[in-house]
Amino acid sequence: MPIFLRFRSVLLAEFAYILLLLPLPWLLSWQQMRWLFSEQGPFEVLSAVLWAVLGVLCLLSAKRGPRRLISCGIAGFLGCARELDLHTAITGMSIFKSHYYLKTPAPIAQKLLVGALAIAILALLIDVLLAGLRAMRHGALRQDWMCSALLGFVTTTVTKGLDKAEAFTRDLTGHHLPQSWGLVVAALEEGVEMSLPLLFIVALVQYRRMQAQHALAT
Repeated sequence: MPIFLRFRSVLLAEFAYILLLLPLPWLLSWQQMRWLFSEQGPFEVLSAVLWAVLGVLCLLSAKRGPRRLISCGIAGFLGCARELDLHTAITGMSIFKSHYYLKTPAPIAQKLLVGALAIAILALLIDVLLAGLRAMRHGALRQDWMCSALLGFVTTTVTKGLDKAEAFTRDLTGHHLPQSWGLVVAALEEGVEMSLPLLFIVALVQYRRMQAQHALAT
């Protein structure tokens, strides 16, 4: 496998990318930062595109690979939909929050349909996660593709924590983060979030290369 596809190279590239994000609040104006990481900004748009690319690549790979990649492809398109805020398009709020089902005056039938959709999405994501855990039990953690995928899952958790950092600080101290640190958190959250589909795309490429090498060996 080429050295740039080895997990060590992927990890170093992700770390270098994060380091490049850190000084942005001091290099750009507040208006530039706000545009750069806005819903219509390049990071959000590129993130949606990359999730869609991941979905397409997984579905194409499923033709000659394991059918589990179909679930991964659907998960990629769900990531694209989330970046486009489609999970709030019908209800006006996230379909994964209990507030919609318990506190809003939406019709019961609509809540049931939306709830069924949310459960189906969660079931799909859990299925993908369990497939990854089963692969790890069979030794996949020694392979580059699984390490890259695991880095993607860890990074997802980190971005969720960053997303809650402002609210957590406010609830804990009663004060907002200083503007400069708030911008750093925003840069890391949105910037690192954009790298998530790219990490999973790299993991897929690594997996395909591993399969090709095994096929040649046999």
